[in-house]
Amino acid sequence: SPSQSCQTGRNGFSALPAGCFHYFGDYPSFGYNATFWTATAHETYENTAYYRNINYGMANVQEDSGDTFLGFSVRCVKD
Repeated sequence: SPSQSCQTGRNGFSALPAGCFHYFGDYPSFGYNATFWTATAHETYENTAYYRNINYGMANVQEDSGDTFLGFSVRCVKD
């Protein structure tokens, strides 16, 4: 079953399944996935950027682009 606890992968990265904030003011995926914006804007579409999505029970990370009005998490990485 989905967890609201932090899970650490083999690479040492850990994430809480915070879900995302939708237009309608809800968090439909809370406890099931963690979605993070990248620093890369979409080359063609305005107000669109790339993100990575980690889903409960899936072994891979999904990559896609989406409307920047969606409330995804951000991950700060120190150079």
